[in-house]
Amino acid sequence: MRHLLSVRAAAALPVVCSLWLGFAGCGSGEPTAGESAVLGEALQVRFGAQVERVVGVGDGFLSAAPGFVRASAREAAGRLFVALPPSATEPVRFVVDGDFSITVRERTLAGEATPLDRALVYRRTEGASYWTAGAEGVEEWIHTHVDAGEPVGEWDIVGGSLREVEGFVEVCDDAGVARMRVTAPVGFAASGEVLTPRLRAVGHTLVLTVDAVGEVLVDPYWTSAGSMAFARFGHSVTTLGSGKALVAGGYPNDTTSELYDPATNTWTTQGALGGRRYHGAAVLPDGRVLVAGGFSGTGLTTVDIFDPGTGLWSSGTPMWTQRYYHTVTRLQDGRVLAAGGSDANVYLKTAEVYDPATGTWSGAIPMKIPRLKHVATLLNDGRVLLTGGVSASQGPNAVTTASAEVFDPAAGTFTSVAPMSAPRSEHAAVLLADGRVFVFGATATGEIYDPVANTWTTTAPGLTRTSPEAALLPDATVLVMGGYFNGVLTNAQRYNPLTNGWSSAGALTTGRYLHEIATLPGGDVLVTGGSNGGSPVQALAAAEVYDVDGTLGAGCSLGTDCLSGFCVDGVCCNAACAAGACDACSAALGASQNGSCTLLSGPSCDDGDPSTVNDVCLVGVCGGQFADMDGDGVGDGVDNCPLVPNAVQTDTDGDGIGDACDIVCVSLQRPLGPPTGSVTDTMIAFDPLDPTRASANHGTFGTLATGPSGTASRRTLLRFDLGSLPVTATITSANLVLRVASTLGGGTVTVHRVTAPWGETTATWNSVGSSFDSTVAGSLLNGSVPVGGSTSIDVAALVQAWVSGASSNDGMLLDQTSGRAAFGASEAGSLNNRPRLDVCFTP
Repeated sequence: MRHLLSVRAAAALPVVCSLWLGFAGCGSGEPTAGESAVLGEALQVRFGAQVERVVGVGDGFLSAAPGFVRASAREAAGRLFVALPPSATEPVRFVVDGDFSITVRERTLAGEATPLDRALVYRRTEGASYWTAGAEGVEEWIHTHVDAGEPVGEWDIVGGSLREVEGFVEVCDDAGVARMRVTAPVGFAASGEVLTPRLRAVGHTLVLTVDAVGEVLVDPYWTSAGSMAFARFGHSVTTLGSGKALVAGGYPNDTTSELYDPATNTWTTQGALGGRRYHGAAVLPDGRVLVAGGFSGTGLTTVDIFDPGTGLWSSGTPMWTQRYYHTVTRLQDGRVLAAGGSDANVYLKTAEVYDPATGTWSGAIPMKIPRLKHVATLLNDGRVLLTGGVSASQGPNAVTTASAEVFDPAAGTFTSVAPMSAPRSEHAAVLLADGRVFVFGATATGEIYDPVANTWTTTAPGLTRTSPEAALLPDATVLVMGGYFNGVLTNAQRYNPLTNGWSSAGALTTGRYLHEIATLPGGDVLVTGGSNGGSPVQALAAAEVYDVDGTLGAGCSLGTDCLSGFCVDGVCCNAACAAGACDACSAALGASQNGSCTLLSGPSCDDGDPSTVNDVCLVGVCGGQFADMDGDGVGDGVDNCPLVPNAVQTDTDGDGIGDACDIVCVSLQRPLGPPTGSVTDTMIAFDPLDPTRASANHGTFGTLATGPSGTASRRTLLRFDLGSLPVTATITSANLVLRVASTLGGGTVTVHRVTAPWGETTATWNSVGSSFDSTVAGSLLNGSVPVGGSTSIDVAALVQAWVSGASSNDGMLLDQTSGRAAFGASEAGSLNNRPRLDVCFTP
C-alpha cells in the first residue's frame, strides 16, 4: 500500500495548528511528524490534484549522515549527486560528474527536514518546500503565498556562476562550461490555473517568479546540463538539414519543443506546438518539419509544421482520420505517408498521403490489416515496408502480428509480403547498407528482410528487448540500445550483418525505454528522453550521444582519437599491439577484423640478430631460422618455444606454441554480481577546513578521484586479488585499465605501492593516506585521454613483486599533486567503466 494514503488520511487528524504552516499558531520549534502531516493536509486541500506528483513519485531519500541522499544515489559519470541537509540552516550540495560541486542555500527556509511519503519537507516562512527525487535530478515543489512582484523563491549559489538562457538557467564551472541546468516546467494557482514560471539569474542568486498573486505551487527542477529542458516520452525527434535535431511533444510536456546542436552540445527551447504525444514526424523537402496526429485525451487529426528559420510552429491541414501510435514516413518524391494507428476506439487499417506542394491529404487504399505500434521502413526502391504491430485485441490482451506488407507510392496500393518469423510490436527496424531491412525486438532473435527475394532470414540471438531503438552506423553495423526486459535496460549492442555476430557497444548512462533516437551528421546517434520505469511511469529529460568516433575499428591518426587510447595501423585498436611487423590491427594488414589486435605468423621480419637469416613471425614473435637462443638444439625458426629449452617440443594444446612459452592472460575485474572480493577500491580525502573528511570512508562511490579539489586533497586506493596467479609466474605484462570519468587541469597521475593493509569500507586518509612507497611505479598524463575513454598504466613490476612474494599485496595508490581527475570505480553500473587489471604471464 502506498504511503501516500497517510497524507490523504491526515484530514481525519486533529488540526494542531493552522493549515498554513509558518503563520501564527504553529510556533517556531522544529517540525514534528504531526506538523509534517498537517503540511501534507494543507497541500491536499489546496492542490489535491497535484499531491501525487509532489510527494508520491521518485525513488525517495535515505538518511546518510549528515543529511539525506536519494535512495538510488551513486556517483557515476554524467550523473547528478545531491545531498539534502538535515536542517534548513545548512545548504544543499550538488556534485556533477564527481568533479564539479556547488552548494545551494534557499532563503526563507526554516527547521529540519522531515519525510512525507517519498518527499522531504522543509518549512518556509510561508508554506513548505517538498524535495522529490526525479528521473535525472531533484525537483523542489514550493507551496507558498506570493504578493504582486514578490519572488516565489531565491537560492544563493556558491561554487559556480549562473547563466540565463531562454527558458532555464545554467550553472557553469570556472571555464564557463554549463554543468547543471535549472528549469521550472510548470506552476499552479490555488484556483487550478496553470502558471508559467520564470527563472532569472541575478549575480549568484537564482530567482523564481510567477505572474500570480495568492497561493501557488511551483516546481524548480535541478538536473545535469546534459539533459533536455523538458522530460518526455512518446515524443518525436528528427534531424534537420542543418544537422541539428528537433525534439517535439511527448508526455508530460506535450506542447514543448527544443533543438539539439551537436556542434556545441547544447539545447535551445523552441516555440510551442499543439499538445500531442505518440505522434509521427517527417522532414519536408523544404526543410520544415511536419508532425501529424498523436494523442491528447483523444486521437488527433491536427497537424503542426515547424519552421527552422523562425523556431516557430504553424497549423497545417488536418488529416482525414484521428490516429496515434501510427507511422509517418517521407517518401522519395517528398510526400508523406501516415499509416495505421488508433483513433481511441478502433485499430486502424486506413492510410493517407500528405502532398507538401498543395498542403493537402488524400486517402490511400487501406492496408491489409489494422496496425498500431508497428514500424515503417523506406526501401531503396521507394516502397515502404510495414512490419508487425498490434492488429487486434481479445479481451484484455493485444494480438501482435508477424505479418508484413509494402506500400507502392506510384500505385497507391498495399501488398502483402512474406511474414516475419515471430510476432513483433514496438520493435526496431533499420535499412542496411545493402538495401535489406534488419528487424529486432520482442525476442532475442532478429531477422533480415530481402526485398528482392521477398524472404526473411533469422539472425544470431542478441539480448532480448522490448521497445528498443536501433540505428545504422557508418561501418554498416547496427547499434541496438535500451528497452525493457525484466527491468529497464542500459546496455547497448552492435550487430554486424556481415558476420551475423553481436558485440558490446557499452552502456547508456541512463537506463531507458520509450525513448527516441536520431542519427546526426557523421553518424553519431542522439538518444533522447523515454522512461526509466518506476511507478508511476517517470519521463526522462536526460539525453546522450553515442559517439562513433573513437570506437574500435574507426579510422584514427593518434591514440587520442580513440576511446581505447590505441591507434594502430590507422584504426582504433583494442590494445597497444606492439609486436611491430608481427602484429596487425587492420584487416587489410592481416588482423582478424579492424580494431582487434592479431599476432601474426608467417610475414617476414627482422629480429635484430645479425647471425640469423630468413626471420619470420611466429604468433607475434620474430625469430630467425638458424639461431638457437635457448640452446635446446632446435633452431629458433622452427622452435615452438625459442626462449625456453624444450627439446621435445611439447605442445599439449596444439596451438603451435610450446607449453613452456604459452602465455596465459587473465583480466581481473569486479563482476556485475557477487562475488565482490576480486577488486577492492576506494577514495580517501583530506581537507584542513573540514577535519571530518580525513576520517570519512568513500568505498561506495561510483568514481575514484585524484588531485586537489578546493582545499581538499584526494587519493585513490586499488587492490586486485592475485590468488589466481601461480607464485612461479613470470609476468610478461600487467596493465591497469581505467575509464576516465572527468579531468581538469594538467598534471600527472602517479601510481605507488601501498605499504599497509586497508579495507574498502574502512580505509580513510587518517588510516592509510601516507602509507605508500614514494617511488613512482607508473604514471598517466592527466587529460591525455578524453572523458569516456580508457587509459592503461603499466604496473608489471608491482604485480611481479606481489606474485613472487617480494612484497605484500596491499595494492596501489593513485596520487596527483596538480589538476584533478576521476575514474570509474568498481561500483560503476557498467563493466566498461570499472577498473580492470589485464595480466599476461608464463607459468
